[in-house]
Amino acid sequence: MTEIRFSGYGGQGIIRCALIGGKALSIYGGKFSTMNQSFGPEAR
Repeated sequence: MTEIRFSGYGGQGIIRCALIGGKALSIYGGKFSTMNQSFGPEAR
């Protein structure tokens, strides 16, 4: 099993990067993907 994690700060486009990567793996790789967004106290 291979685990890939994307992490970053706001404004870096990390959510879009993870979304595109996860969809590509699910559709073309026949794999499963999960996305979980976590916001710290600095988020408004």
